[in-house]
Amino acid sequence: MQEKANAWIGLPGQDEEFHRLAQSFSAAARSDREAILASVEANGALSERPNAAYYKKVMAKLLDDDSFPQKEVARLNKMIESSSLSETKRSQFAQRLNALASFSSAD
Repeated sequence: MQEKANAWIGLPGQDEEFHRLAQSFSAAARSDREAILASVEANGALSERPNAAYYKKVMAKLLDDDSFPQKEVARLNKMIESSSLSETKRSQFAQRLNALASFSSAD
């Protein structure tokens, strides 16, 4: 639907520019991944966007471990299911899950 309407509809916790960068990052070779992360870190305006720190963290972790998103999804889901978690934290972790989806979904 997004492709045909030429409109991006993000989930809470996702950012359109980071979503596209995450997809490019995931499809790139290691040397290109390092360049993408370096350009993101050098872009001050981009770094100030909501959830920028989390997207950059995922990119950095992916440089060392291609299975990081799957591990992180499992970890966040386990924490969300915890009965001792506040609703604020549950929402924060759900937003992180949405951001993680940017690294695997296709437009």
